[in-house]
Amino acid sequence: MGVVARNSSIVCAIVTGLALVLAGCGGGGPGGGGAVLAPEAPEQPPCTPTHGGDCLTAAALGDAAGALVGNYTGQTGFTNQWGLRHMNAGRAYANLELLQGPDVEPGEGVTIGFIDSGIDRSHPAFAGKTVTEQFLSGARDETGATRFSHGTAVASVAAAARVSSSNAAWGVASGADVAMFSVPIGPGGGDYVPISLTGPGSFDDRWARQVDTVLGWRSGGRKVDILNLSVGYKGIIDNYAEPQLRQAFGGVIAAMAQAGAGEKTLFVWAAGNAHGDPCDDATPNCEGGAIDAVSVEVMPGLAARFPELRGHTVAAVALSPDGAIASFSNRCGIAAAYCIAAAGEAVRGAYFGPGRDAAPGAVIRGHADLDGTSLAAPMVAGGLALMRQLFRGQLSNTELVTRLFRTADDSGRYADSAVYGHGAMDLGAATSPVGVLEVPGATAAGGNGFLLRSTRLRPGAAFGDGFQHSLAGREVMARDALGAPFWYRLDSFTAAAEGPSVTARLRGFLAREPEPGVSAGIAAPVTLHAARLEASADLRGSHMALAEGGVRATLAEPGGLSAAAFTTKGMPGRRPVLGAALSWRRTGSPVGLRAGWIGEPESLLGSIGEGAFGTLAGDTSFVGVDAAADLGGWRVGANAELGVVVPEARGGFIHRASPLATSAFALHAGRAVADSGTWRFSVSQPLRVERGRARLRVPASRTRTGAVLHDAVGAGLAPSGRQTDLAGEWRQPLRSGQLRLGAVYSHRPGHRGDARPDLTVLAGWRREF
Repeated sequence: MGVVARNSSIVCAIVTGLALVLAGCGGGGPGGGGAVLAPEAPEQPPCTPTHGGDCLTAAALGDAAGALVGNYTGQTGFTNQWGLRHMNAGRAYANLELLQGPDVEPGEGVTIGFIDSGIDRSHPAFAGKTVTEQFLSGARDETGATRFSHGTAVASVAAAARVSSSNAAWGVASGADVAMFSVPIGPGGGDYVPISLTGPGSFDDRWARQVDTVLGWRSGGRKVDILNLSVGYKGIIDNYAEPQLRQAFGGVIAAMAQAGAGEKTLFVWAAGNAHGDPCDDATPNCEGGAIDAVSVEVMPGLAARFPELRGHTVAAVALSPDGAIASFSNRCGIAAAYCIAAAGEAVRGAYFGPGRDAAPGAVIRGHADLDGTSLAAPMVAGGLALMRQLFRGQLSNTELVTRLFRTADDSGRYADSAVYGHGAMDLGAATSPVGVLEVPGATAAGGNGFLLRSTRLRPGAAFGDGFQHSLAGREVMARDALGAPFWYRLDSFTAAAEGPSVTARLRGFLAREPEPGVSAGIAAPVTLHAARLEASADLRGSHMALAEGGVRATLAEPGGLSAAAFTTKGMPGRRPVLGAALSWRRTGSPVGLRAGWIGEPESLLGSIGEGAFGTLAGDTSFVGVDAAADLGGWRVGANAELGVVVPEARGGFIHRASPLATSAFALHAGRAVADSGTWRFSVSQPLRVERGRARLRVPASRTRTGAVLHDAVGAGLAPSGRQTDLAGEWRQPLRSGQLRLGAVYSHRPGHRGDARPDLTVLAGWRREF
């Protein structure tokens, strides 16, 4: 069999065109009416679903939170507690409202325990709250007649309700439940006399029993999640060695260590108020008759000596309203790695006790400004409760402490860790993403993560809105640099395909006429023709549109059989597509048949997965029929194809997909008129997925041990509508080229059932030379 190649020639063209898009048939698109030169649609970043039903990008979410902050910072209960402003609580409240709703109280669902003097459950600060009290070690219910209730004030700083009062202050976690464990406490004050650990004592057994009681407490399914301890002993931790402490506090250390517990209760300690206390010159750290409290006291400092207490123990030093360390507060010192600073001077707390000028025995229930690291500790405890709530209880308590420390403000003065430990508490930063967000891998353990900003599914036009509809209402979890979960709407990582862009329509409109293979005047049984596969009429209703712009070589023999091979491999800006097609039409027959195969090693019907969507690929086999005939001066024709796609997904959410059924068709008619112009009309359906499903494994949550939990998501891939294009075109040859005028009306563009029709008006001029 001989082969003769057609004479090659260089064909150059000057083409220019203009497209006018009228969305909604002249009624204007969603963004308003009018005509636009339509560029490619910009990509939208993933968005966070809010409680109100919106889905906001990171920038928009930040703006929305910023707009809400003023709703909190302007409230009297907020301004009465300067520590809320200093710890950036307004931003934390805004974050919580956006994600969980305006009716959710900070700390809701979390129980904060207190070992303290007791609590006045009738105080207005606790109105409507769940407050329980248990008496330990011989403690009795406080009457308020002779002594101020230390525990009432401390508990209110962490969890006071948002009551309407000009004097009241909000608790940091106003929605948290309170469990008070009342113990006898001393009056405090006086000369600084550190505790002696020599000789037998009963304090270890008593403390161990108290801690065991708290850790074993249950009420209606609740347990103590965070334990605040604004009590303790005098004695700076630097002056006690590990063996001495182990012997004196072995029982309480073991109880606090919670060996074998799946989730360890957090201990938040007041660092102590010893700085500047009068002292005997022989007392350690006594300088000039006053204590230099270079570190925290003995109980909050135990974590500096015992590794088993680290990760779930926090010591809190006190800040004054100017942001500096309070004059009376112990410094963090050798416990700096387990220490943080929060408001502790002039802190507004609930007051229950005798009045200064009241009659003897009179009891006052009100509010007062108080000083002490006893108030700094509940600031921290309340913040941890809100963090636990915001992250849906999926962070372990140890992770919460790590996050609290890592997000603290350690700039400027707070860089002095010997004084401020990790720095000043910043609850706004603690409830916001830190660093780069990653989507966990698809394995049970999470696998390697994928950058959130690089995760995207770009659906090909044949899928329309199939992916987006199937993924609607689903969430995907991403983790920040500290492992905290944040949730995003899964369908925001993809978009409904828009169908052919105006650029693509212009390319097809101005494409060169398809040229049949001829033998260049030499009789031969076979001809060879090589050309670009342009977006012209011969691709309407064909799977070969997937290889638009590629190189095609066609062999044809006189009996009507032809074979074509095509590829886009190596072409700039194109994903590799290769394939072959075989067609047959007997000479003189109005009907022809064709079949073909298309391979996409890096895409699936033009769809591209990125990041956590992995890599997509597909093999498409198709069969089709075409027909052409002359009727009354018109040349009419039709072609239709059906295909089967075998998809492949690797390394991402999509772990299984069924074969896809596809279709495409076109009907067209053309007529030459006397002045050499040509009318053309067509009705076509671009390539469309008719049937197919995918199975996804989407990271949706995590356990407190860090294991990633996945949701199985079934996704139907057929779009909700069927795009139908009605096109009309006039071509008029001119001496210097060809003038083309046309219009395309698209019904349900992008195969979207809810899409408004659009009309594209096209005009162009082409000259070849």
